[in-house]
Amino acid sequence: RRLYETFDLEENDWVNIIRVPEEVYSYLHNTYKKGNQKIKEAEYSGFSLFEQGVIETYLAYDSIVVDGTRIFRRKSSVIDYILRTKCLDTISFDDFCRIYNTFVREHFTGDTRDLLITESTMRSRSNHLENSNKVLWVQGRRFRYYDIEENDYTEFYKTLSLENYQDIEISARKLMDLYPELMDEYDIRDGYELHNLIRKTVNLSDYPSLQIGRTPTLKFGEFDRDYAIFSMMVDLAPVSRKDLSKAIAEEYGFDQDTIFAGWLT
Repeated sequence: RRLYETFDLEENDWVNIIRVPEEVYSYLHNTYKKGNQKIKEAEYSGFSLFEQGVIETYLAYDSIVVDGTRIFRRKSSVIDYILRTKCLDTISFDDFCRIYNTFVREHFTGDTRDLLITESTMRSRSNHLENSNKVLWVQGRRFRYYDIEENDYTEFYKTLSLENYQDIEISARKLMDLYPELMDEYDIRDGYELHNLIRKTVNLSDYPSLQIGRTPTLKFGEFDRDYAIFSMMVDLAPVSRKDLSKAIAEEYGFDQDTIFAGWLT
């Protein structure tokens, strides 16, 4: 009863993994309220030896232990382990897939085709990781492990003061240059990571004029790019195309080559 009222387990877990007779499960189901705790996060203190044995029976089912970490025979469990141990520095998605598949083949027995990332599943897995709160993406389909939910971003956004930007388009790199200590505090390493973090954490209702563009662009309100360029050109005249692109890059945070090739056409 105590285990049933503590943990969020389904009928299959009780009957086929823990091996509770069906009539016992039916009694528990009809008499008591099922718990909501994840059994994978169980704390053994307070449980009897028998109850601890039941917990171990469940945890040991179709799982492995690597360096003290229990990994379940599920893609999500393996991916979480690979991210936390192999992706602390930026890695390409293709390299991640190779490391993941090698790990599966080396550590799991039997038919592992259901676990592998194949060519047919790479796109869906990439899309899943792109939206994951466990990674920050940068240019070139590369990312690194970053537990977004581990931090509170109240002070982060308070410092950025995004509400002060109006009718302008900037690169997230501009914010990197303005607040280097803040970026060090939150371990944000470049403008692409910052752009990705903002996309995943910002409350757009707090900044109604903000439009999160393609990496690494942040647009606030309506920005007249041609007028902004013309005004800067007038202020700096006479000015060469190269020096103008450098000044624009410094003002708005974009790469000078991007300005030279895209903004001054």
